[in-house]
Amino acid sequence: MGLNDNFFDLGGHSLMVTQAIARIRQTFEIELPMRALFEAPTIAATAEMIEQKLMNSSGARGTSSAAHNPTNHEKRGSQDARV
Repeated sequence: MGLNDNFFDLGGHSLMVTQAIARIRQTFEIELPMRALFEAPTIAATAEMIEQKLMNSSGARGTSSAAHNPTNHEKRGSQDARV
């Protein structure tokens, strides 16, 4: 799976969208509607959307959470990709 591969072209479906959104919410502590993955079905586009959400919300609550540390997420993400 590459950064610009379409989630749905690779066999993704609505149940997987629900699971992915739940993981994103837990990992980044942001609210992201399910339609976000339909509008941004690639890893690159979803990452950009997450980054924008984090930047918009960082002023309200700070960025001290470890979940917002890209290094932690990259490590966790690479492990998830092998599952």
